[in-house]
Amino acid sequence: AFDKRVDKIDLENQVDGMLGAGNGGIESGYYFPDLVDVLNIATHATFYSHFIVSERYIQVYGKLEVQPTAPNTRTLIEVQLPIASAFTSADQLHGLVNGVPLGGATEGFGGIITGNTGTGFAQFEFFPQSNNNFNIRYMFSYERVPI
Repeated sequence: AFDKRVDKIDLENQVDGMLGAGNGGIESGYYFPDLVDVLNIATHATFYSHFIVSERYIQVYGKLEVQPTAPNTRTLIEVQLPIASAFTSADQLHGLVNGVPLGGATEGFGGIITGNTGTGFAQFEFFPQSNNNFNIRYMFSYERVPI
């Protein structure tokens, strides 16, 4: 909530819709996340990810390319957050991931994204049906918990 004794807002920025996230506005940007291969990952490539910050909440969406080691196997990869958060439960970060094979094959997959409280990264979990290279799109959101 806005406290006029503490939070200062430039009237011009307020009129132009350029408030900071702490003052009810929205901030956005992009970053190149670090990736951690956890389980069943042969290779990966990262692309820039977009993020939107509104108050304490952050939404992230982006693209990866992943080649699993083996088909029909639980697969985990972790993605760095654009703004660190000290969440205490995996459910404080949640989202969805889907993968489509590069080169026209038809065996796509869906999966879930949760928070890893140990590493502070987003953890993607899915079960690819082949070990083709996959174009992965994702979206997740979380609350910024001060560290």
